[in-house]
Order: sequence, then C-alpha cells, then structure tokens
Amino acid sequence: KNEKFTEIDVTSPVRTYNMGRTHPLRDVINEIREIFISMGFSEIEGSIIQSCFWNFDVLFTPQDHPARDMQDTFYLSDFTDEEVDPIISNKVSNFHKSEWNYDWNLEKSKKTVLRTHTTPVTIKYLSENKLNNGRIFSIGRVFRNEKMTFKHLLEFHQIEGVVTGKSLSLRDLMGLQTLFYSKLGIRKVKF
Repeated sequence: KNEKFTEIDVTSPVRTYNMGRTHPLRDVINEIREIFISMGFSEIEGSIIQSCFWNFDVLFTPQDHPARDMQDTFYLSDFTDEEVDPIISNKVSNFHKSEWNYDWNLEKSKKTVLRTHTTPVTIKYLSENKLNNGRIFSIGRVFRNEKMTFKHLLEFHQIEGVVTGKSLSLRDLMGLQTLFYSKLGIRKVKF
C-alpha cells in the first residue's frame, strides 16, 4: 500500500521474436516450383482422391496387378460417380482386352483410392486440355501402403513435368533436365 512503483510506458515498442519458420520440405517444394515456373511451365493441381480409372487403368495397369493390392494402395469405401468420356473409356477397355487378355471391369475402375502418384492429375489434365505445345508440372502428396520406418513414410511428395510439342527430341529432354538440375545447384548431370 505504501510502495512506489516506476511508471511503465505501455505504448513503447516491444522487441519482436521471429519464432516461426517454414518446414525445410516446404522450402524445397517452393524452390522446385519456382524453378519450373522460371522455365516456362504452368502448375496443375488435382485431388489426392482419385478413381482407379485415372490412377491405374488409364496408365494400363492391369486390374489384377500387385500394385493395386490393399497392401500397396489405400482404398476408400466410396465409389466415384464421375462420368468419364466414353471414347477414352472404350480405348482403355480395348487396350486391356487386347494387350492384357482379360475383360476390363468398369466397376473396378470406379473404386476410389488415395493417389499412389501424381500422374493421374497429369493424365486427366491432358485428356481435358489438348496441348499441341505446352509445359506443365505438378507437385503433390502421394500415398503408399508400405511398412513405415525411419526412412519410409506412408506419404511423400512426387514431382513431375510434361512437355508437349511437335519437334521435341531426346536432346530437348536432356537440355531441360540439365537446366533444371543446374538451377537446383547440381552441375554434374550424367545421362
């Protein structure tokens, strides 16, 4: 009651603390994204939930292939009601019949999975957008039902890029890869 306290200026500036930081993986993903964009690529994105049609069938993975087993893939209880272009569906069905010698099952292709790679996003985009000349890339989480260890997780990120054009060659691919890796700081690239 009889003590005197010094006055405190509550309007004086306070020292700031920068405690937060982006995760190192996010930093690498952002750096790779910037590299692709600087090389003239456009980013595409898609759902992590895909139908078996886009995740496996369009990539000509037989419906009895071991990669489609529950031990390797996370299946969801839902089925997709997505309408697939009948022309694409017929081509896929005919390929499976002629090349893998079995009757392709439309119902199996409607099962949904957590995507096992980002290629379904790319293939779906290319089927909807006819690119004569273009550069696209995707970076996304993918999921594999594998034994978890200190080296392996059930999810990881995949990066892929696609270049389309009439007069492209293996030389163009090698040049793009050399440029990409040099922008990452990797100078020695061996083909």
